[in-house]
Amino acid sequence: MKENATSFAVLLCGSLLVSMPVDAQEAGTKGRFLTFGVGQRLQYSNNSELTPTSLGSTTEAITYLNFGLTTDTGSSSFQVDANLELRFAAASPESTTPTGLNNPFLGIRYQTLSAFSVFDFNASLRQTTLNQNQSVTDFDTGSGKRGNYLIGSAIGWGKDSPFGYGLSAAYEAIDYSGTSDPGLIDAQRFKIGANASLALSPTTLLTLGVDRSDFKEEGASSGDLKIGGNAGLVVRRANGDALSANLFVDNTETGQLQGVSAQYQIALPHGSLSFTPGLTRATTGKVYWTSDFQWQQNLPTGNFSAEWSQEVTSQNENNEEILLSDVSLSYAYDLDPLNSLRFNLDWAQQVYTANNDTSSNASFGAVWSRTITKDWNLDLGYIYRLSDKSADDGAQNNTVYLQLNRKFMSNY
Repeated sequence: MKENATSFAVLLCGSLLVSMPVDAQEAGTKGRFLTFGVGQRLQYSNNSELTPTSLGSTTEAITYLNFGLTTDTGSSSFQVDANLELRFAAASPESTTPTGLNNPFLGIRYQTLSAFSVFDFNASLRQTTLNQNQSVTDFDTGSGKRGNYLIGSAIGWGKDSPFGYGLSAAYEAIDYSGTSDPGLIDAQRFKIGANASLALSPTTLLTLGVDRSDFKEEGASSGDLKIGGNAGLVVRRANGDALSANLFVDNTETGQLQGVSAQYQIALPHGSLSFTPGLTRATTGKVYWTSDFQWQQNLPTGNFSAEWSQEVTSQNENNEEILLSDVSLSYAYDLDPLNSLRFNLDWAQQVYTANNDTSSNASFGAVWSRTITKDWNLDLGYIYRLSDKSADDGAQNNTVYLQLNRKFMSNY
């Protein structure tokens, strides 16, 4: 799953540009805050489990609970986030739609800055019910639950000097329970990395990195050893634009993965644009076009964003090499100060490079949102989901919902 790979990569690369860091505290407000959120949703779906043949319609009452705690002193920050669902469903006897407590999440992050160093610690626990409407980049199938457990840290020195260096480590465990798909197997991944950066000039930065990862599935005699390295060059222009180039090599048990990419970041008057074209030679010997395109634009009556990416990766549950592509479009339109419309269109596809086994997901969402008071708002929404697995027939689901939300923040 792509979101697993992304979170894992963030932990390992957090101290890469240690001589040119992004100070997260600069974007926020210093102090201590508590945030609370509650949402009550009534929802109807005609195929909530997204099976080729619907098991019947489902009516659900879902309570969403969110909690956050933030302490920010400017030189250090501590953050806790927690989410939980309480779900009651009326469904057909054949349905496996869960009831009760569902999809819990707990995340902790700590960061401290000094005149010379940066330290970052991250940990999270997440449980996901597989037969519910998840992200289009989630390709796990069947019923049951998946637990993701992640812990990692990164430390970098030379924050304000021309030469910087750092270390990082992360551990992830994936645990399945009550699943109907025998291909979902528990696994663990451990990764350590080292990196360095050298400022060639006030606007030019050279980066180097090396990492090693071990992946092991339950019941396997030994893990899959991966050793990789990368080198990059970043050039920042006076107008805020940035140009960069990157090379990487990963050695795996099935062969060598090689790639090259370039990135151009543009600061627009009312938005931003980033484009990263590249080429990757897979372990099969085939060369794939890769890219990462992100465009965000603020409009007089709303905002628009578009994202498209394609990458060759093995940072998934089974560590097999895949070509992962996804497209996301989002548009928000403010009808007036109290009413707004939001539209989302998402599509994702994964292709196993060894045998071209292909799966794809798509979704479309439309939401009308009404602000009732400063803390309360009401959403009326529609979601369409489409799933097409190579080994099964396609499946579709339509969902309509009405949700009342409240979110507020207080100092402590």
